[in-house]
Amino acid sequence: MKILENKVRRIVKSENYNTIFDKKTGVFVRGGKTVKDDPKCSPMPEIADIEISSGKCHNSCKFCYKQNSSEGKLHNMTFEEFKTIFHKLALTTVKVIYEDGTVKEGEYNTSFDCWDYALMKSDIQNYLNEKLTKMGFKVKNILVYNKGLLSQIAFGITSPYDNPDFFKMMEYARSFDVIPNYTINGQDMTDKVAERTANLCGACAISILSNKEKSYDAVEKLSKQFIDLNQKIRIVQTDKDYSWLTTQYWFKFKDDILSTELEGMFEGDYFDIVLKDYIEQNNLTEDETDELLGNIIKKRFKINFHIVAMEDIFDLIMQTMKDVKTDKRLKGLTAIVLLKYKPKGTNAGKFKQLSKEHYQEIFDYAEENKIGIGFDSCSAPVFMESIKNKENSESLEMLAEPCESTLFSIYINSYGETSPCSFCENEGEWTEGISVLKCHDFISDVWNNERIKNFREKLLNNDRHCPMFNLED
Repeated sequence: MKILENKVRRIVKSENYNTIFDKKTGVFVRGGKTVKDDPKCSPMPEIADIEISSGKCHNSCKFCYKQNSSEGKLHNMTFEEFKTIFHKLALTTVKVIYEDGTVKEGEYNTSFDCWDYALMKSDIQNYLNEKLTKMGFKVKNILVYNKGLLSQIAFGITSPYDNPDFFKMMEYARSFDVIPNYTINGQDMTDKVAERTANLCGACAISILSNKEKSYDAVEKLSKQFIDLNQKIRIVQTDKDYSWLTTQYWFKFKDDILSTELEGMFEGDYFDIVLKDYIEQNNLTEDETDELLGNIIKKRFKINFHIVAMEDIFDLIMQTMKDVKTDKRLKGLTAIVLLKYKPKGTNAGKFKQLSKEHYQEIFDYAEENKIGIGFDSCSAPVFMESIKNKENSESLEMLAEPCESTLFSIYINSYGETSPCSFCENEGEWTEGISVLKCHDFISDVWNNERIKNFREKLLNNDRHCPMFNLED
């Protein structure tokens, strides 16, 4: 496996596993021998779902399978625990290049106390440089980088205020080019939280609860972070085909492309103009301006709604889609993502899964009205069923991916323990997890642990449908 990297993109090349990752936007493309081939699993996690607070949540949603509540006991993962877990997943290494040409890699991995107090990658580099210089070494350069495949972390929180290290964790991950994202309740989104989120994350999901107005306001607060009428925008004017970046030719990248074509994209085929001048010169109407601003936001940041797909909430889902067409607060919304109801805990069986007919109605409405829509992995089977007879079914399949637990992603709870996913936690053979925090070698002790491999095999043999729960009823 070979990793090619610059400031913008990270490309992984091997015979049967290939990826492209955009460090700024979080856009990720995976393929096998060709882009149409999907590997069965990755050699190590691409995405980590890390819960950093649990137990107490002021919303007390009646369908919460985690059973967090206002009466629960809050437990937070510490910043030090997060860093330990992060570096095990990311396989962080240090390479020191000396002026005499000597190169040493791995010798200083976590061996200096700078790893304990570092708030970002540059702290480690600066400390090591100072330390080695004082010891008499002549250092030319110090590289701190990840040898693993980790590209994104989904932070599991009860609220952005419960864990005091939440934003510090996201800043740390971002400094290592790992893109953070998280889900928030609309009522927790303040202007300050929106500003910090926009600066750190590649995406943010907002839960739609009973008070949807707060959720709509949250979208607007996030969107405003990306609207500056005095900013310059780039207008691309070209007939050249740049689709090879994300289509069937992507896996044919040459080793030197990182310093040539990728960094020189669109050269001579664009012009820059101040946003407000573009609006005035083209006499854009209010609706046209809103559409332009919405497109600018969506290019830079992904704002999604998360809604639990239950029969009781069908009317709310339909109304939310109608509001997307008329409510100006939602112009920056990327998609409405439907989450499968998880029949687990004390509320198991008290709610009905959204019917296939209603799934079909939702999808048809979204398609007809060009509303972005998505589905979590648990919903993928019913989505695939609803589109199988459509002419564009092959392209629509890209909207959802079947269960990827233990195949491409890993879940870790606030105690630093992993189970296949948060749904499986404390269920069946997973009443006890596997400690990531205490493991010595993440790949052998966790990712290739026999228990993980057994679940992975069951999942693949079940066509990537959940092997532990019946999610159809």
